[in-house]
Amino acid sequence: MDAFGKHNRSVSSCVWWIVMGFDQSRIFVLHLNIDLTILLKHSYLILQVIGTKFNLNICIVA
Repeated sequence: MDAFGKHNRSVSSCVWWIVMGFDQSRIFVLHLNIDLTILLKHSYLILQVIGTKFNLNICIVA
């Protein structure tokens, strides 16, 4: 019974961390959207840089 209670506590704390993580990522996305609207003139350059970084990562993984 005690072990089951401990298990439930750990699961609930895990769920709480996941929810907190989603909140943090949502806040980060909002900041990112604000930054992108400010840097709209340079968005093509930013996308090029991000694209090259992703391509490099894919090459390293492959």
